[in-house]
Amino acid sequence: LLESFVISEIMRQLTWSDSFARLHHYRTRDGDEVDAVIEHHDGRVVGIAVKASSSVSGDDLRHLRHLRTKAGELFHLGVLLYTGTEVFPLGDRLIAAPIDSLWRSG
Repeated sequence: LLESFVISEIMRQLTWSDSFARLHHYRTRDGDEVDAVIEHHDGRVVGIAVKASSSVSGDDLRHLRHLRTKAGELFHLGVLLYTGTEVFPLGDRLIAAPIDSLWRSG
């Protein structure tokens, strides 16, 4: 339910965004899955994973890391949205951010 809510919010925001981007879902036969992949018109991608937890572990990033490897230079950022309150880096082009950062300014 939380993933559906987040994806709906992203879809809504893409309708009024100044930059043209498309929203995709990423899943491989091996079970790697990223909830949302935003593809900018120039080919750059942002992967978004949603976690219904207030804490983050390294294993939560496994699928975003897979996407980063597959996308290579086109991978711009991976965001793990979670129910916590802090934004913090998680490695090369990976961050954790609160879900409410989708509509919160600042």
